[in-house]
Amino acid sequence: MAIPSPELWLLIITSMILGAGLHAFLKRGTHACRRKPDDGLMTALERTGIGYVRIDRHGELVSFNAALENLTGLNGDELEKQRVASLFVDHELSDSGRLIANIVFTPPYDRTHSYALSIVHKNGQRLPVEIWFAGEVPATNGQTQWLIHDISQSRELERLRLSEERYKSSRTFANIGTWDWIVGTDELHWSEEVAPMFGLPAGTTPSYSLFCEAVHPDDRQHVKDNENACIAQNLKHDVEYRVVWPDGTVRWLRETGNLLRDERGGLMRMIGAVRDITEQKELEQRYQHMAYHDPLTGLPNRGLFEQRLDLAVQRATRHHANTALMFIDLGKFKSINDNYGHVVGDEVLVEAGSRLKAAVRATDTVARIGGDEFVLILEDLKNLDEAENLAQKVLAAFREPMEILGHSLAIDLSIGISICPDNAASAHELIDLADKAMYAAKAAGANQVRTA
Repeated sequence: MAIPSPELWLLIITSMILGAGLHAFLKRGTHACRRKPDDGLMTALERTGIGYVRIDRHGELVSFNAALENLTGLNGDELEKQRVASLFVDHELSDSGRLIANIVFTPPYDRTHSYALSIVHKNGQRLPVEIWFAGEVPATNGQTQWLIHDISQSRELERLRLSEERYKSSRTFANIGTWDWIVGTDELHWSEEVAPMFGLPAGTTPSYSLFCEAVHPDDRQHVKDNENACIAQNLKHDVEYRVVWPDGTVRWLRETGNLLRDERGGLMRMIGAVRDITEQKELEQRYQHMAYHDPLTGLPNRGLFEQRLDLAVQRATRHHANTALMFIDLGKFKSINDNYGHVVGDEVLVEAGSRLKAAVRATDTVARIGGDEFVLILEDLKNLDEAENLAQKVLAAFREPMEILGHSLAIDLSIGISICPDNAASAHELIDLADKAMYAAKAAGANQVRTA
């Protein structure tokens, strides 16, 4: 069973990254002016909407696929009369004043970059496309092959993950490896880029069992379930999982692939690509943390607090347990901010968050919801007395002055408490009652606690 050539790998990987199914290589369909290209490759490209065109050294079209007809709106007879540069918007000029389309399709050809142009549809619409040089055709006196991809929809996609991975990776193959598995056996082949992704030395002999051992134990079933679904339902294989290196390092990989079947539909093997997405995952986690945490104290912000309170109320109702909500206001904070400046004020808030976390249980939530207001969610309490005892513990944590940038600062608190389900059975009502109780405590003087 032959392994695809490097040139074929280029089209296979491009097709995978753009969402193509490899089983399309077994189907047929293209329009040829004079010489018909490989049917299987054309069909695979058409499945992705990628246009293919072969041109001679004068820029005249020699052959093309149906996807190019769709991109231009021209039928085969109309396309045969076109020169390749005429398919693109004619006012797109380079710095030198030459038409960019003429530069792209004139030797020497750039194998390392793609070009962004606008193709002219028959109805007048201009579609942004990306063009790749796919190589010269041997023994054809200078004929060349090109791939043309409609990127109008892709421009609307979230660029952080998809654009960077899909287009940059498809052009440069940075950190992308290829693999070929004889389904149901231990026989696995991979390119030289794959072994380092698993923390293995170059030249390591791959096998399916070695692959399974490297996958994080918590992710192995997920990977196998995805493989089984792909095989049973003829789906595209697309899965993210962690691998554990021999030294204990954990990395994230994303694997995509498709099934190859024979002419009778019999399963031959699964073939695909894999890339390291650890940095992307870390970036996503940082963004996730930023979205739900206060940037100054690192505590949950109002959005995460409300989510957790909703869940806490649901659990209290379901398990007939008590959950307390505690609103806390820092007394004297405004005067500290006014007298010593925002730098000192910020440090007071950070220290306050640290003292609150130290005063309660690890399972409790401490959040900052704005200004000098903090909230605590205290679950699984026996009764109101336990909530009040925890409030006294919080007050005790602030008895000692804060030493901030050379200043000794005394902070007093006002605490309001509401209990679910005794006072209310909804998050909104609990918040309203705890807030009112806090203001009642504040009106009563320093370091006071009031319950709803």
